[in-house]
Amino acid sequence: MLVDPALLGVAASAEATGTATMASASAAAAPAISAVLPPGMDSVSMRAAAVLNGRGAETIGILSEYVAMRGLFSGAIASSGATYSAVEGINAATAALG
Repeated sequence: MLVDPALLGVAASAEATGTATMASASAAAAPAISAVLPPGMDSVSMRAAAVLNGRGAETIGILSEYVAMRGLFSGAIASSGATYSAVEGINAATAALG
């Protein structure tokens, strides 16, 4: 067998852990990167803060998409391991019949 389903399970678990860690870190950072206060009351300070808050919100959105994709990748690895196990079981049963 060229693929070890147990190793795919370990890889899926590692990806799931990484996904959870990244989601937690992103959630913790969200307030700090999207709630920048202007350093002054002048229009330049106000616009700079608005730009930074917009960029922070955009970054949070991108991170959310990445976390979702990483979670899907983890699930794909896990289902691949289950599929390989099932196919190997079917192959073994077929070989035993013939």
